[in-house]
Amino acid sequence: MTKDHIALFGPDGEIRAGHYIATPTVDSARRNLFFSMPGKERHLATIVSGSRSKLLQFDLDVKRMCAALAAFDSWTEIPGVERPGRAADACRLLIEAYMHNPEQVDWSDIQIALDAALEAFGLPEDYPEKAFAAQREELS
Repeated sequence: MTKDHIALFGPDGEIRAGHYIATPTVDSARRNLFFSMPGKERHLATIVSGSRSKLLQFDLDVKRMCAALAAFDSWTEIPGVERPGRAADACRLLIEAYMHNPEQVDWSDIQIALDAALEAFGLPEDYPEKAFAAQREELS
């Protein structure tokens, strides 16, 4: 994915990346997330900010979510889940960390969840570094 595939704000304040669009609502602390592939359009979620005082950060976080979903779609080979229970653990750990303090998730919580995810997918510990390096090469 190149930088051209991601726009922070489109028409009417939309956040777009790939086939994903986060539209503003009448409540500035909420966005509706849609999948917009022709023939497969659908509403995915309503995302609610954890803070009314940090709405710019909320928009930046939603931008990252859309970009991550679009990047995930662009993968040609997605590894199979070897241990679904550990994959669920990784998701649960991130959700719990965010719910505990949505404005500042501790890095150690992310590291624990990442370790669980790598184990769930049977990936080596250095997989994130290799993936980031490959992405930087793609963007160069």
